[in-house]
Amino acid sequence: MGIGSGDKPMKGSAGQEYVALGRHISLYLALLGAANSGANPTRTAEWIRRSVQGYKDKSDEAFDKALRRDILTLRHAGIPISHSRDANGFTHYQLLTEQYALPDIQFTPEEAMALSVAASFGNTGGLADFSQSGFSKLAASGAPRSHGPSPVHTAVSDMTLVKPIIIRDINTIIRNGLRMSFDYKPQPSVPAQRRVMDPWGLVVHHNRMYLVGYDIDKQAPRVFRILRVSAVKAREEKATHPPVQESLQSLVNDALRRSQTSATVRVDADKAIELIEEAEEKGDGIYFLDKVSSDWLTRTALSYADSAEVLEPGEIREDIAKLAKKALDENLVDLDGSPTTWRRDEEAEDSAPKNSNLGPRIHRLVRMTNILPYFKRHPDKSMMEAASDLDMSHEELVAALNTLFLSGATQNTEDLIDLSWDFRKVNIIDSQGMDQALRLTPTEASALLLALESLESMPGLIDPQAVQAAANKIRGIMDTKTQGIYDSLATTPPEESKIQAALAMAIDTNKQVRFEYWSPGENESTSRTADPVRVFLADSELYLSAWDKDRDAHRTFRLDRMRDVEVLETAATPKSASTEIDPTDPFGFGSSDKATIFLHETASWLADYHDISLAETARNGWIEGSMPIGRQSWFVRFALSNADRLRVTSPESITVAIAENAIAALARYTQKQS
Repeated sequence: MGIGSGDKPMKGSAGQEYVALGRHISLYLALLGAANSGANPTRTAEWIRRSVQGYKDKSDEAFDKALRRDILTLRHAGIPISHSRDANGFTHYQLLTEQYALPDIQFTPEEAMALSVAASFGNTGGLADFSQSGFSKLAASGAPRSHGPSPVHTAVSDMTLVKPIIIRDINTIIRNGLRMSFDYKPQPSVPAQRRVMDPWGLVVHHNRMYLVGYDIDKQAPRVFRILRVSAVKAREEKATHPPVQESLQSLVNDALRRSQTSATVRVDADKAIELIEEAEEKGDGIYFLDKVSSDWLTRTALSYADSAEVLEPGEIREDIAKLAKKALDENLVDLDGSPTTWRRDEEAEDSAPKNSNLGPRIHRLVRMTNILPYFKRHPDKSMMEAASDLDMSHEELVAALNTLFLSGATQNTEDLIDLSWDFRKVNIIDSQGMDQALRLTPTEASALLLALESLESMPGLIDPQAVQAAANKIRGIMDTKTQGIYDSLATTPPEESKIQAALAMAIDTNKQVRFEYWSPGENESTSRTADPVRVFLADSELYLSAWDKDRDAHRTFRLDRMRDVEVLETAATPKSASTEIDPTDPFGFGSSDKATIFLHETASWLADYHDISLAETARNGWIEGSMPIGRQSWFVRFALSNADRLRVTSPESITVAIAENAIAALARYTQKQS
């Protein structure tokens, strides 16, 4: 039907977006036609200006900028274009046909499902945009998108927060065997440190990403959280330190276990499970913890001092008492002095506007370039099926088809794409050679591999063998272009895998679940019956979103705090008005009462992991802010565990509860043991 009376052109910014996409497609077709012509495979800049739609009316300067920007955009989408100058100074552009098409790659239905889940693993933003555009290419080449409910969704994770250019640059440096330098900020409030490293790989650990390599200045292997890495630069010298023989995953594990200790604790029955979930039970409420973080033990034990006590070592008892005293120190926060700016990240702020929209723009262009290859491969697919496979709405697909219908190597009728469509199918009359899915870019392949690495640690939610097989096939077609993405061996506790599998079954079959749940706020286990909605990932933890039948309210449950999950025969009828997860507020804290806090700038990293809003200035190192209270009992435990770096000033009910708990803890840890 082409453009008919029922197809209204899009207006406003959306309309301008499709004008730009039409220009990109026409430029792509012009270079593709030249490369396949059998004659001159290049097109000069002047020929493009004269012949390709969208350039003719621009001034010399505007045309030059637009063409260079559009060529770069096509390259980002995976279309390899070279340029050269002839003896007369004219610039020639050529599409490299031997490099632009996706190699033949076949996936089993299970592997395709794993890739489909990986592509939709994150909300938009960061690497997630590139995993989605990568899957659009695989869908166009024949990989079917899973149309069932996704077993897991991402609210907040490194996939949505990391800058794709960081992954691209590190991967390129590793592939070329070079040394690199980069800025690293251990926390937002301190100046960036310039580090020099021989990089070994990017490792996914508990859904967080880490850079692992040999630190030249420290003369030792080091691990860096990727979200704190910026300004990556390749150095001229070659890397001289090969990767260690041990697993890079083990290096990350070791780096995260600094300052360890062993301890004996006494815990009341069914209390403080967070403290002893990996401990060895000795009987009579006594547990032994081996090689745990000293800092974690001190803070966690203080927060559960009402029901647990560290018996030894004595050094930990002393540290707990000191931390409890901090909660009672009225002079802890000193607000004298002039306000100073505490957060300095000018480089990130300067670069964000330029790069923040790159991923979505590339994704839209990739979908556009793969529509015709998709229908060539799937001639019997309906518009609705195609829109779903290509991650588009029906309206977006219609707008894209209208744009393609007006696109061509030149504005001559014989050079334009010719097609017709209705709701049942799309008929391609003349594709102008746009028949093959585009190759995966290293960034897209890396994004998919990193998402698959995260999924591999969720064996109960998705088949890990299918995940691994899909990853191996992507690595196979990318040669060495993704060698910087470390293939880790993810391990998940068997009990946690059973819980994941039970919840996946319940959601898939729409059944209720019953389970025991330990609440850290209430410090007790209760039996729950719930109508499950979905499993989602927030930072590094998996949660179940469900309608709690016992509380008659919507609740979220952390999977590692669930036990004895049973899928019931009763049909689930969740009363949640929406099953969508708000990535900016996955737990619905937006409507919660807020506490006024002061946070020390050396602990400003806490705002990365909790919903804390901070002012832009500090006084004597203390920053005023606010934090949702949620459940009061949990908030009091959180404030106690951070008593040396966080002070709550209101509401009074919270400050009184914190003081009462600190006094009780201090009494417990300063009395002589019998």
